[in-house]
Amino acid sequence: MSGLDPQLNSPLLATGVGARRPLHPLCRLFIALLVGVILGLVFWVGWWVWRHNAYYAESERLAHLIRSLREKRPEGVKKVHWNEGVDWTITAYYASFTGPEYTEFDVMKRFGQSLSEKLQGPVDADFFEWIWDELEKTGPTGKRYVTKYRSSLRESMTSEPDQQKEP
Repeated sequence: MSGLDPQLNSPLLATGVGARRPLHPLCRLFIALLVGVILGLVFWVGWWVWRHNAYYAESERLAHLIRSLREKRPEGVKKVHWNEGVDWTITAYYASFTGPEYTEFDVMKRFGQSLSEKLQGPVDADFFEWIWDELEKTGPTGKRYVTKYRSSLRESMTSEPDQQKEP
């Protein structure tokens, strides 16, 4: 038996200890495709997680800015009315920016930039109207919420506490 290693008596290892037959070209292609798909999935999951983390971090930053309005109540506006405006606006904000699947991150960032700039100036009783106008422009979700609940915001900011609706 020529070509066989007499100690191993195997045609697969006849060319030396640990020697292997080369993979068939289709096997190589399959392995390359499998590795590509796995890497693609890993990168996609990483991108998805990063995107959601960035979205929700910005979302919380902007919610904090809106909540900060509690301390910026203008003179002549009752505290209970102002706080109702803050509560309704926070609810409208979260309804408008439910996630990156519904409202684009760039739209949220533009809203945040406008809000930050607006907060540099004086805050008056019409501030909530301005925010709701901006929320209405964010997309279908914001438009739907603003259309449905803006009248409730206005009512809650003028009625007495026992007459107010829940947000």
